Amino acid sequence: MPVITVKKVDSNGAVVALHEKGRYVFDGMVFHLEEKVRRYSPTVNRIALVRGHAFAPALTNNEKAIRVGMYVSGHMYGQKAYSFMESLGMADVQRVLDDVYDRDTHTYEVMDQTLIFRDLATGDVGNPRGPATIDMSDPKNVIAHDVVREPAVNRTGYLAANDDEGLEDEIELANMPRQEYRQFGM
Repeated sequence: MPVITVKKVDSNGAVVALHEKGRYVFDGMVFHLEEKVRRYSPTVNRIALVRGHAFAPALTNNEKAIRVGMYVSGHMYGQKAYSFMESLGMADVQRVLDDVYDRDTHTYEVMDQTLIFRDLATGDVGNPRGPATIDMSDPKNVIAHDVVREPAVNRTGYLAANDDEGLEDEIELANMPRQEYRQFGM
């Protein structure tokens, strides 16, 4: 059964508190979901990629990379086609990149249409707020990579006994399906 909601208004139609004089008027109707949602709509996920969306802070590294690609491809394949570097320099793309990495501690460089995020102090590849690299050879199908730190293995095949042998860093391909997506007619 639907639930009808009402509000109390005065003679001029302005909303008043429940203890004041007035009359009740129709406010809205709530329909309860009777069946489980059986089909997931991928467009709901793409809406979260829009800058400023409530779910934007909870995006995964892959979704952050897709969002950067979505904004870059909007300039490259829009009404006026820009080059990759011109698209990357656009203000809206730079604002999206602000959500991907911290400008105070990291920087990025572009190499063969791949964004590589580096620590300003050490120069190491890595990014605590997002992917370490984003391959944008095709901005509509980006590939995100993360840096995985694994304990070093010494020559005997055993894990390193001390910190002197350090950590081995390797860039791992994120499990992101290469599929086309459409956003705002792209």
